[in-house]
Amino acid sequence: MGFDGLFFARLDWRDKTQREHNKTLEMVWEASQDLGEQSDLFTGVLYDHYGPPPGFCWDLLCNDEPIMDSVLLENNLESRMKIFVDYVRKQGEHYKTNNIMLTMGMDFHYQAAHAWFMNLDRLIEHVNEQDLGIKIFYSTPSCYLKASHSSGQVWPTKQDDFFPYASDPHAYWSGYFSSRPTSKYMIRQTERMSKIISQLAVVTNAVLAPEDADKLNVLYETVGIVQHHDAVTGTEKQHVANDYHTRMHHALETGADVVHLTPVYNIGRPNSLTICPLLNISQCPTTEDFQDDLQVNLYNPLARVRTHYVRLPVTYASYQISNGQGEMVNSQLVQIPEQILTIPGRESKATHELVFRTTTDPLSISKYNIKKTLNKKTDKKQSLKEGKMKKFVGGKNSLQMYVEHKNPTVYFKDEGKDIDLEVKIELMYYKGHRGNNSEFEFRASGAYIFRPDGDQAESFGEPLDTIVSEGPVVDEIHRTYSESWVTQIIRLYHEENLVEVDWVVGPIPINDGIGKEVIARYSTSIDNKGIFFTDSNGRQMMEREINYRPTYEINMTEPVAQNYYPVNAKVLIKDEENQLGILTDRSQGGGSILDGSIELMVHRRLLDDDAFGVGEALNEEAFGKGLVATGKHSILFDSNEENFVKSHRLQAMDLFYKPLEIFGEITSLNFPSLPVLTEPLPENIHILTMKKIFVEDDPFGVFIFLQLEHIFQTEEHSQLSQPVTLNLSNVFSLLSVEWARETTLAGNVWKDESERLVFEKDSNRIPQVCEDSHSLIGSGLEVTLGPMEFKSFVMKVVYDN
Repeated sequence: MGFDGLFFARLDWRDKTQREHNKTLEMVWEASQDLGEQSDLFTGVLYDHYGPPPGFCWDLLCNDEPIMDSVLLENNLESRMKIFVDYVRKQGEHYKTNNIMLTMGMDFHYQAAHAWFMNLDRLIEHVNEQDLGIKIFYSTPSCYLKASHSSGQVWPTKQDDFFPYASDPHAYWSGYFSSRPTSKYMIRQTERMSKIISQLAVVTNAVLAPEDADKLNVLYETVGIVQHHDAVTGTEKQHVANDYHTRMHHALETGADVVHLTPVYNIGRPNSLTICPLLNISQCPTTEDFQDDLQVNLYNPLARVRTHYVRLPVTYASYQISNGQGEMVNSQLVQIPEQILTIPGRESKATHELVFRTTTDPLSISKYNIKKTLNKKTDKKQSLKEGKMKKFVGGKNSLQMYVEHKNPTVYFKDEGKDIDLEVKIELMYYKGHRGNNSEFEFRASGAYIFRPDGDQAESFGEPLDTIVSEGPVVDEIHRTYSESWVTQIIRLYHEENLVEVDWVVGPIPINDGIGKEVIARYSTSIDNKGIFFTDSNGRQMMEREINYRPTYEINMTEPVAQNYYPVNAKVLIKDEENQLGILTDRSQGGGSILDGSIELMVHRRLLDDDAFGVGEALNEEAFGKGLVATGKHSILFDSNEENFVKSHRLQAMDLFYKPLEIFGEITSLNFPSLPVLTEPLPENIHILTMKKIFVEDDPFGVFIFLQLEHIFQTEEHSQLSQPVTLNLSNVFSLLSVEWARETTLAGNVWKDESERLVFEKDSNRIPQVCEDSHSLIGSGLEVTLGPMEFKSFVMKVVYDN
């Protein structure tokens, strides 16, 4: 991004106390060991949160004494100056230089800006006119950063992150990692759709006028808005969450219109190209209402060939599927679980899902035709509870799974890959701690805070029923429990050896006066010795150790919450023989609380506010009932660590960038320019962004903003961790690149014009230097990406006929 520094307030109270004592509140954060020094960032911890010194707040929400300097009327200069100067000197004792930053403001402040500036003017005047050895003045974080850089200090370094954060012994801010799970899913899908629609606008040459760009900007800006720290976190009031949902709904419709797509929810549009945003609850009027046949088009946003299992909600009938070459494709009907059929607000005729496997070229569309037939309907299912067979063996390929009724353990075996692993797959819940927050010990679990009442999760008991659906495409296990508000689906797709676990949770009952925090736990015999790995924003993997922090000591006040970390994409454990990974379809909190296990929080409903600003309990409802959340985990396991790394890197991208199902007849008129790439990009290179932009200096030129990323880390794979060189002039088949120039990550500054401050570090580490290229004009348009590296470009292009 080109940033020189970062200043923040929220780090663990024990870490802050230690840093104050050691004068290490400011440091150089070595943010990526893969990228080396180019990712170094000067980082400062603010002294008193991000508010003013105590007693020096002058706003409508404050009641502090103003500075009165009248020579005739009231005058409190002497006492106010002493308090202020004493505070400044105390703060200065904890920093290395003779400059300190005073943050004069807070949330919702400057409603009475005149009061602020009147008192600040007086404060600055009277402190500076006295010979106190202190000079104060209006400034900015950039000026303070420049002064710190000019001080000549040598700065300590940090390599890990600041998670999880505790503000007191019983307040771990690890609840918001999971709060509002349906909001988190909608936010992720809105981001996915913004990426896909921006690609389609390039592919179809759809953005022909500034009005089209304005529509796309509505989508892009909404994606930005919901990244707010009280949006994607789920720490807003309910009416604010509702507003975010409305904004995302409107933004999707506005952006999709640019590429002639119409989102449909409960009413079909037979003469339009439609998309169905509610496929996650098996609702799509287009697939439910068609009469004879329907064209389904899969757009692949990845830069490599990929396969994908499509699941379309349909009524109970017989169907035949063919691909674009007229070849028959295996398909299977699978019954929709009862708990999904009865989700409050679901308006759908579908009782089954039609499942089939697809293959799509990079940044291209593959076409499939679904036809209703008069053949015998196929819906092979049985209950292990009622049937004679008490054990089911699933899997038609090398990987097999063995399931027994009333046994939560699933046995996976693949002789070809030397996989022999039992995984206990459970839905459980923690009781949410209730409290009035008057003291630390009375802290309640809430939107921010995860505080279970007890260290052990409660089990839902043995499955009440185990229904097996088997067929040529997938084998599925549907488990229900005595608590009717939880359902678990385990499935094994045959040709991919792909294992998924769907969960349906809600409405969470609270009539017993107990809030509940529901988890999915996967337990194995893997001896991970308390070590596990979580992703950092879907990219580098961070090593975690239970009950341990690299830079300070912790105690055991909250044994579960203190070991929960943010999981945006995946969490992994391993030993010398096996590796286990769980991929998520949204951000969740989780960790390895018990050795050999991974747990992820999927839903939470609580009865008390945690007193950190929301002002209401996390008690979500929809359609007059407690909120129902549905979601998906993908399970990965392998005995070969390099194969496992490749799997979790690529499958995490597959899960995030699912193909877009477009319903209706695609012609050369509405999608005229496919395919896009001359050939698939290497597996370790991902097109993060490809969108049209307007350049004011050249209003008639066609420009594309392109971002590429290397998705593997250094030394984690013998081949895929190697640097990759591409020539941008040879990548695209539908357009020619006249020139390209590299920018910073945000695309707002040319890379060769970006100069960052370099801070001297107190470190014995050998710096990792990543070679960098800036302008590609006259260099053959070649670009090299090393492990974990991003590159962003503005390209001027011409569309080929």
